[in-house]
Amino acid sequence: MVSEVPSGTAPTRWRFLQRNRIIAALAAGTVVVEAATRSGSINTAMSASDLGRSLGAVPGPVTSHANAGCHRIIREMGGDIIESGDDLLRLVGAGDSAS
Repeated sequence: MVSEVPSGTAPTRWRFLQRNRIIAALAAGTVVVEAATRSGSINTAMSASDLGRSLGAVPGPVTSHANAGCHRIIREMGGDIIESGDDLLRLVGAGDSAS
């Protein structure tokens, strides 16, 4: 377990942001599959971007509120478009799955 707070500390809303920042720091990359414009997923994506981690998003219908955050990641944060497993492997530097 990795935490910035002692075991037994009560969860609070703002601690979820800390947790998501730690997750972004430990990951080779962050891919958001679905997110509203303001959400925990967007905060995690921002942390990943701030830390210089690879960032991607799965685009969805432009009319869907649940996909607005993914489009924001692609448009405003320079996130890669993830449409396949190969895209995901390239994002994290694992190359092409066919090789």
